[in-house]
Amino acid sequence: MTISTASNNQNIQAESQFDATSVLAAEKTNAQRVTEKQQRAKEILDASFPLESGSHKDVVNYMVYYCNLVACFADGKLVGLENPSQFVALSGHKREPETILLKDAQGCHLEISLGTHMGGIDNLANIKDIQLESRTSLCMETQSSHRYWISLLETGAKGDPIAHSVDKEYTSRSGDDYSLTRICKN
Repeated sequence: MTISTASNNQNIQAESQFDATSVLAAEKTNAQRVTEKQQRAKEILDASFPLESGSHKDVVNYMVYYCNLVACFADGKLVGLENPSQFVALSGHKREPETILLKDAQGCHLEISLGTHMGGIDNLANIKDIQLESRTSLCMETQSSHRYWISLLETGAKGDPIAHSVDKEYTSRSGDDYSLTRICKN
């Protein structure tokens, strides 16, 4: 091995260590951003859909018991919403819902998507996304509007919020079908 080959190998090794350090730093920064978004989204839940006691920030699981949304805490405590009628529907099984649909006093929906933990992110209740319903008027004469869902946690390639318009199907708290279409009558 020549001196230039040894020097070249050291440079390559130093570059790969730098690349690994950069990737780890970027991943840590991304995880911190996601955690901050999660905290802000849970603050919205606390403000708009408060629990009887405690905070959505400390919930480890959500489930539906009979017709009520139940938040489970690490100490085993179970609480419902301060206003139980705000829970309107779900998709998936009551013990492990995939989504939970809430509705505020103004008739605006909020969807909580639940799933598995994302690597390295401390998210007690396994919240994948929270989407807010937004409506845009289409025609004043027919009083119809277009329903959009704006993600609070997921972003596009440039970091912009994601908004999409899709029909959504749920099971109401009473067990009936609960549909939200893209076009709705006000």
